Amino acid sequence: MDFNAVKLQAITAPQGFSNVPPVPLSDATIQARKDKVLAGMHAEGFDALVIYADKEHGSNFEYLTGFIPRFEEGLLILEKSGAASVILGNENLKMAAHSRIPVTLKHSPYFSLPNQPMENVKPLEVLFGEIGLQRMPKIGLVGWKMFTSAARRISGSLIYPLLLLTPSATAFRRRPFLKTRRIFSSAGITARASPIPPTKSPIMSTVRILLQPACLTR
Repeated sequence: MDFNAVKLQAITAPQGFSNVPPVPLSDATIQARKDKVLAGMHAEGFDALVIYADKEHGSNFEYLTGFIPRFEEGLLILEKSGAASVILGNENLKMAAHSRIPVTLKHSPYFSLPNQPMENVKPLEVLFGEIGLQRMPKIGLVGWKMFTSAARRISGSLIYPLLLLTPSATAFRRRPFLKTRRIFSSAGITARASPIPPTKSPIMSTVRILLQPACLTR
């Protein structure tokens, strides 16, 4: 490219829209979202959902809380009763007070950035136990990416961090895990539960639910 041939010239500024009012995300909308998720859980017999999030993959988490765990990871645990808990790293602890649904806060420095303070560390399986997941027979794991391939039949596989699967297997080792291929949906939300190929880890054969991001924006 001949940079000597580049010439700068003035152009007309694009039209601005300064008087457009923002569209609020009302409490009624948040409650409707939560009700739809709980209705789907009830229809499929789930006792709880464990919803994973990070900065790039936080839509499922944000759908109910109204925020994403920026620069960190996080978990939202929604029980069939409607009670909810969040497990957050150091920098996002303050965000629990701003969640759009009421949540109980649990702290896990493991979800923080490298070289962050690591005080008050409890193993994830201990935090899961405090929430009561070990007493729940049927738990759904909400990840962030379904595998799809034209070459291989792997559409039933779901990405979920090993950091979470390992303590989950420990915390739930005495619980039966179920498989299903059923799909449930409603006007504003769609979820898919998929079986996972057999593995030595019992958590890997549990029911997985993926809340589809395209539907969660409604």
